[in-house]
Amino acid sequence: MLFMNVMSWEPDKRDALIKRWVEKAENGTLIPQGSKHIGAWVGGERIFTLFEVDDNESLQRERHAWCDLAKIESIPVMKLDDKMKISTS
Repeated sequence: MLFMNVMSWEPDKRDALIKRWVEKAENGTLIPQGSKHIGAWVGGERIFTLFEVDDNESLQRERHAWCDLAKIESIPVMKLDDKMKISTS
């Protein structure tokens, strides 16, 4: 299952968010266990991260770990080709 996480934050939280991001990247805990990181993009004051997971429990746990600094919306997504196959069958 694919999930797009959209993380946004208030300007006054930016430095703390960057610090935590770097710390988690350095100690190998940035990517939740049980998930595959597909990619990440930044746009304005938002980060878009695509994960593939077998079950979203670890993804939701990791999401909760950021709630003091950012808002994260987790959106289940699917490849357009897969959706079109479902829609046309």
